[in-house]
Amino acid sequence: MPATRSNARIKKKAKIRVRLFLGDAAQSIERYSKAGPGRGYSGLINTNSVNPVQDDVQQTFFLAETLKYLYLIFSTNDLISLEQWVMNTECHPLPIKSTNSLY
Repeated sequence: MPATRSNARIKKKAKIRVRLFLGDAAQSIERYSKAGPGRGYSGLINTNSVNPVQDDVQQTFFLAETLKYLYLIFSTNDLISLEQWVMNTECHPLPIKSTNSLY
């Protein structure tokens, strides 16, 4: 089997594992951090606790970064072209100068 096929298969398996892991993380966010109907999400005082207690604070990065990254990870590959856009650390899409006419 050519190396490119082998590499593609490894990347596909890794992507599946990442999505499974992050799917569990998203379910945990819903289970432990959701503050209630219409009330958003809360941080947790101790994430290692069996029954974590909410701290009644929703950090700004939660919506700005965490949910955007989860959205992108579980979206289809054609949502945004990574040939034309790059994400900064806060998950804001920025046009790539050489390939994006919106630059």
